[in-house]
Amino acid sequence: MSITAKSEKPMSRSRLADSLTVAGLLLLGIVPAIFGSVRLRQVAGGIATADNARFLAMPWPVTVHIVGAVLFALPGAFQFSAQLRRRQMQWHRLAGWVLVPCGFAVSLSGLWMTQFYPRVDFDGAAVYWERILVGVAMTVSLWRGISSVRRHDIAGHRAWMMRAYALAMGAGTQVFTHIPLIIVPSLRSELSRAICMGAAWAINALVAEYFIQRSRHPKEAGEERMPAFSGAPYGMTGGGF
Repeated sequence: MSITAKSEKPMSRSRLADSLTVAGLLLLGIVPAIFGSVRLRQVAGGIATADNARFLAMPWPVTVHIVGAVLFALPGAFQFSAQLRRRQMQWHRLAGWVLVPCGFAVSLSGLWMTQFYPRVDFDGAAVYWERILVGVAMTVSLWRGISSVRRHDIAGHRAWMMRAYALAMGAGTQVFTHIPLIIVPSLRSELSRAICMGAAWAINALVAEYFIQRSRHPKEAGEERMPAFSGAPYGMTGGGF
């Protein structure tokens, strides 16, 4: 009886952690998804505001960006479910073929918009270069993730896809980092805008690296190493973290 109880307890903790991970990622992505949907409706209806007037003349890049981001962030959250990967590996693989192109759509359209759309208030040179850096980093991460899985390097594939996902979820974290500017409008400036934008991407990147390093040194974290097949968040051959 005691052996059974000990074996079931880690399982319940694992399932709880699994559920909390997916729920947290969904919550992080739902707010920007809602704002993005509202923006698409405004652009489609020709409604000009201070934020979306620049999109009306050429709406397709922002449309690709928002649709790609929603598909990459929300369904992509389920790629981090170890339980789902173990039970529905085929779904996990097929989803990867859809989600990776969506990720490229997000990063490349983001780079296009940064380069060619007019800047809005408080989006200075620092924000411009932050967006360029993040767009390039996400594109490279996705490409490295694909290259890794082709070499059957599941750990590398997992790490690079986690980095890409973390950067893509920057919009969700920016909702929180911008709270001070929303509460105290007098704080708004090009510098504070750049700090809030950059902080969100930095937080996500650091969290991703923490989990990547912990998975590489499971004994130090008091965990057992997962089997190789359970390794890639956007696996085309399987996986998760």
